[in-house]
Amino acid sequence: MRFSSIKGVEGFYESIHRSFPDFQITVHSEQDVPGMSIREVQITGIHSSDYCGIAPTGRRVSVALATFFVFDKATGNLNAERLYFDNNTVIAQIKGELPPDNVFDLIRIEQSADA
Repeated sequence: MRFSSIKGVEGFYESIHRSFPDFQITVHSEQDVPGMSIREVQITGIHSSDYCGIAPTGRRVSVALATFFVFDKATGNLNAERLYFDNNTVIAQIKGELPPDNVFDLIRIEQSADA
């Protein structure tokens, strides 16, 4: 999906907040390189409102996501925010076809590495 202009981005975030009002973000890694800031996160929440045409199910959803914040090197202004995640995995969890514990889970991976 591509959301153009600030209105498109606002619409995307409003949709996510409406669909998963309790969503939590856990940041697992943060990298800053010239012109870019990168975050690897895990998002979890309960499906509480329509998402992609699917009525609320009350199911928990967990998804790994990478975000790239692209900055203008001359001014330092934010030029773009790019999110990468597997929406099919989100939908499969909402439909009950995939348990959230069976998805790529950065939280569980980190806990296993610390043990």
